[in-house]
Amino acid sequence: MRFSLPLATLLVAAGLLTSSTAHAQWATQRAPGQFPLTDIHFTDANHGYASAAVGELMKTADGGQTWRNVRTGVGSSLRDVYFVTPDTGYVVGNVGVIIGTTDGGQTWTHHDLANLGSSVNGVYFRDGRNGLVTQGDQIWRTTDGGLTWTEAYTYGGSLAIFTFRFLKFTDAATGFAVGGYSGSFGNIAQVVRTMDGGLTWQLLPSLANGVEMGGASAVAFPNARTGYVADVQSRLFRTTDGGDSWEIAAEGNFGALSSLHFTDALTGYGAGYGGNLRRTTDGGQTWQDQSLNNLDTYAAVYFPTPQIGYAAGSLGTGSSPAILKYTAPTGIAEPLSASGISVCPNPSSGVVRLPNLPATEAVQATLYALDGRRLGPPTRLLGSVNELTTRGLAAGLYILRLDLGGRTYQQKLVVE
Repeated sequence: MRFSLPLATLLVAAGLLTSSTAHAQWATQRAPGQFPLTDIHFTDANHGYASAAVGELMKTADGGQTWRNVRTGVGSSLRDVYFVTPDTGYVVGNVGVIIGTTDGGQTWTHHDLANLGSSVNGVYFRDGRNGLVTQGDQIWRTTDGGLTWTEAYTYGGSLAIFTFRFLKFTDAATGFAVGGYSGSFGNIAQVVRTMDGGLTWQLLPSLANGVEMGGASAVAFPNARTGYVADVQSRLFRTTDGGDSWEIAAEGNFGALSSLHFTDALTGYGAGYGGNLRRTTDGGQTWQDQSLNNLDTYAAVYFPTPQIGYAAGSLGTGSSPAILKYTAPTGIAEPLSASGISVCPNPSSGVVRLPNLPATEAVQATLYALDGRRLGPPTRLLGSVNELTTRGLAAGLYILRLDLGGRTYQQKLVVE
């Protein structure tokens, strides 16, 4: 029997099998500081930095097994940290603070903006010299490692004070800044985009079917076309066209988030208040609760690799720093053949068969586009009912997710 699948079809993870059965492995790490952590960033699986209040910064060179304090000479709270290499990076914070290092934090140089009364919330550097920061309603750009700054964009709204809170780049050319303003009319988010490395910026729509984006609490852009904005009203807005349009991917099912990080268009992690830790594998439509039943507040979550991640914040309701490390369950990347299910032919030009399906246990097949859009409800396959048609599909890659016995698998398929 043949099942026709609507729109596009199949695959992810470049032929790897993904199992979501095992619970996420979050483990507490020892953080030596005294104040709540505000951000965390890694350049690779081993080298990372975490910023904190009152000028504290800590670093690790062994994947978080040990953390040590780094002197910054700053007395105000730090808000965002970005390192280009394990040695070269920048940290920004309150009262216009911008500091940079080229020796792993042994020495620091101040690159502060002229306006010292306003916090610098976001920082991104393409390399040691070319970077951007956000302060208030402005985006500033440097080409000399922070010695001088040029105004790249000013929002200039007249309704209330506007502040950019997030600055995210997907590559050297494409970046997004997300901020908002508030007043008697409520909290409203705004998104701007650059496609030329920060030289120019374009204001994007912030509506999803007429619903306006509330104040942004967390954002993530895993690639130039796919992005997510969680607002203060517990709605998750998603774009699959680089911010030109938005849809509401989820509402009220992921708790209060203060940070998001996606390792690809579909798989993401959220962290927030009350020990809230979440994971999605379907582009934010559903979320798995990975909370550890504590009262920790997580201000940031970051994954240097799909298998390793970190959440940073404060312990319980106090001010002591907290760091958790996520290690993917074993077996998260196996060949699909290990499950006894295969996809053939691959590439496909008409019909895809999944031989060796269980005869008594149904498999749910769910289709996704590569940008993370789910392409209809799951399709039930069982035993000899194992054919999917790819006729009429545009040539390219699609995503097929198979759910079987509480396990989830994803497999790549090329449509010719």
